[in-house]
Order: sequence, then C-alpha cells, then structure tokens
Amino acid sequence: LITSAGYRMQGHDYLPDIVACVGTTLCNLAVSDTPNSYRQVIDAFADDVDFWSDIGPLRIHMNGCPNSCAQHWIADIGLRGTREMQKNGSEEGFSIFVGGAVEGSGHIAEHVVDVSSKAVVPIMKQLLDLYLKDRNNGAEHFGVYARRVGVKYLRENLDLDLDVTNVQQVNQDLTAVFANVIKEAKP
Repeated sequence: LITSAGYRMQGHDYLPDIVACVGTTLCNLAVSDTPNSYRQVIDAFADDVDFWSDIGPLRIHMNGCPNSCAQHWIADIGLRGTREMQKNGSEEGFSIFVGGAVEGSGHIAEHVVDVSSKAVVPIMKQLLDLYLKDRNNGAEHFGVYARRVGVKYLRENLDLDLDVTNVQQVNQDLTAVFANVIKEAKP
C-alpha cells in the first residue's frame, strides 16, 4: 500500500531524521511546499548508503513559514519557508539555518543563506560535503561542526551559482497560459 502510493520503503534506516510540517499542502500560513521538498531530499539521497554512513546522525527540520511548527531553530539543518517577490508573482524558497541543538546548553540555529526551493537539495549536498571534508577526527557531529566553523565560513564556501529551474520563467509561462484561458472563455 505504501509503495503503491509512491513512497519509498528502503533507505529510512540510515537516512537522517527529517521532520516537515504540512506546508502549503494543508496550512494557510505556509508559503513553501515542505512535503515536496522533503520528498526531493529523500529521492536525491536515499540510495547513497555510503554517504549517509559517513554523515552519521543528522536532524533536518523543514518549515513552510516562520511559525516553526517543525522547529527549524533546533535542527542541525533547518529550513524555513520564504517567498521572493519577482516581476510576475513570487518564487518559493527556503532560508537555511545550521547548528541548532537542544542538548547541553542548547543553541539556536544560525542563518546561512536563502535559496529557491529548487536549490535546496544541491545546497544541502554542498553543506554536507563541506562537513565531510572539514570535520574534526572524522567523527564530529554536524551541529558541532557548523557552530565551530561558523556561518560566515559556510556562506563563503557554498557555490550559489546553481543551474536550477527558474521559477520566475515558470510564473511567466503560467501567466501567459492563464491569459489565453481567460481570453478563450470570454464570449
């Protein structure tokens, strides 16, 4: 039943703990589609057992808005839904935070970068690759690593020049389609 609905059964034993709110699917406050972004992360990473074995324990929390139902502030990697105004509409995106923790004295995650929703997976991969390259003793937890190197270092080492689908172009295309539908519907 689960696989017939399009959900994966494999990979969940070694993937990170991922929490996502319902996002724009069911919430009137949300501005980003967190369930879709969740599935993109799972689909992109689920088959790479060696990668996740190297990463170790990791908490990723995804929120569709600033209300933080999925508590992005306390995650190793937290995503908060955003929208960026464009000429024709707006583009869905996420603010990415790192280094949150509830254990010990706790720590509020710090903002690294704002990205379009299409850039979430490549930016997350870059963050995790930096972590694997720079962590101490090959065993430092991601949250500890992020707090040690700091968000400035992470920002400076991310390649934000990504080749991702331009949502602005999609908005323009849909605007043209909508205009044609309205034109054809008028008697």
